[in-house]
Amino acid sequence: VSVPPSGQFVCDECVSGQHKCFSCGVAGRDTVKCLEETCGKFYHPACAKLYPNFQQKGELFICPNHQCATCELNLTFRAAVRCTECPTAYHNSCVPAGDVVHHKNHFTC
Repeated sequence: VSVPPSGQFVCDECVSGQHKCFSCGVAGRDTVKCLEETCGKFYHPACAKLYPNFQQKGELFICPNHQCATCELNLTFRAAVRCTECPTAYHNSCVPAGDVVHHKNHFTC
């Protein structure tokens, strides 16, 4: 692109209203955005509930990416290691043996 586009960028998912579930990968209008302000993940409510560290907040929820799957304490962005393929996250010191850390804050289950 020789000239950057003008105006505010809006992704195709936001334009269509059909966001892909971070857990199952299926897009739809029934996905719900995580309540965590800095999180851009969407889930089907039934998919998010499959994870033990899912946090229900009335009709909405905070996704499993914001609580350690080992010790169940809340995570801060800098102290977290998150899976690149599913909504599992750990404190740096809680990553189970066998999980491969690819980068200082990303791993694959």
